[in-house]
Amino acid sequence: MKPLYLRAIGVWLASLIFTACSAQLAPMPTVTYTPQPTSPPFPTIAAPTEEVLSLKPIIGDTLRVATSADFLPWEYLDKENNLKGFDIELIQEIARRGGVKADIRDYQNFDALLPAVEKGDVHVAIGSITPTEKRRQSVDFSEVYYREYQCIVTAPDLPITINEPKDIVIYNIGVITNTALDKWVIEELVRPGLLPLNNLNRYDSADALVYGLTTNAILIGLLDSSTAVAYESDHKLRILLTEQIVEDGPAIAIQKGNHELKQMLDKLIDKMLHEGFIDQLAEKYFRQQVNP
Repeated sequence: MKPLYLRAIGVWLASLIFTACSAQLAPMPTVTYTPQPTSPPFPTIAAPTEEVLSLKPIIGDTLRVATSADFLPWEYLDKENNLKGFDIELIQEIARRGGVKADIRDYQNFDALLPAVEKGDVHVAIGSITPTEKRRQSVDFSEVYYREYQCIVTAPDLPITINEPKDIVIYNIGVITNTALDKWVIEELVRPGLLPLNNLNRYDSADALVYGLTTNAILIGLLDSSTAVAYESDHKLRILLTEQIVEDGPAIAIQKGNHELKQMLDKLIDKMLHEGFIDQLAEKYFRQQVNP
């Protein structure tokens, strides 16, 4: 028989358990959810659309182009009589990007290019044409699409040394007429009296100038570096000095007052410069990058 104190403890524990089970649990507090106002959706921003650079509304289906294919490597005829060269590929790409065809006509005479543009026989002329004040009187020009150095050259077998451009004043020299180098010789050498006018020979083409070197009709020639490198690779001349004698570069001649065409050509040229297309042409034809 259990002692009395154990019975008392048991009764006390049973009462505690009963009390705990019968007690009511305190209710959980009610939480009311109030939905917050949603922010307006971000506006949908359309991807910027690239400007359509089309020549068709300005000139129709065909870009008529004048050139003179006698200036290697800018424009020349290959063995099959096809037009080739830096300028030829450039204007063909401009036409392609502008959504038109290129009708390139060889006038076989550099001096005939600007009159063809002026009269409206063609829309543009390309042929390593440097814009000058005199030329701007008759035609407009696109932005310059290429800048390069110039070379002083001589025949491969002549032991001549030139340290700076003005060293050439003691020789008979040759330039291509109506070029930036022709203008430089007149303004910097002839007019100041450094070079006698009789010592200046002006040629219609690079071929004629190089022929003058090979026959010793002249001892020194001035050419753009791209042209000089092309002839040197054929062992027809030797480059004595390469330097930036003139800062101007070639541009496309446009009929005066045709602002729409000029603006579109400038945009196309600018895009091709930024994309590196003209760098690629320079590498292909001149084996050098476009100078900044």
